[in-house]
Amino acid sequence: CRATSPASTAGHVNPGQTYTCEYLNLCELVWDPTTGNWELFKQDPCNRYYVSYWDGGGYFINNQTSGTVSTFYGSSGNTLWTDTSPTSQTYADWTPVYSLRNC
Repeated sequence: CRATSPASTAGHVNPGQTYTCEYLNLCELVWDPTTGNWELFKQDPCNRYYVSYWDGGGYFINNQTSGTVSTFYGSSGNTLWTDTSPTSQTYADWTPVYSLRNC
């Protein structure tokens, strides 16, 4: 099952349904083929989160304090990409992501 360590808030969002990424959060949508909808993860507070079973395309919103940089890392700890807050919903390929830092 899709998860983060340490655990972060998760819920489900139906395809096409709107969702809220509260201020001071980094939020990700990861497709859940077992339920046919998106699994929603929200990170707050500042930490490095290791992800499990995040595969394929999805989305994220970086709704933190203006200028806060979130970093997404590969298996060797290499930086895959960064994003500076605030952003709207942005496409992401989760397959190469092994961890992320929301600050």
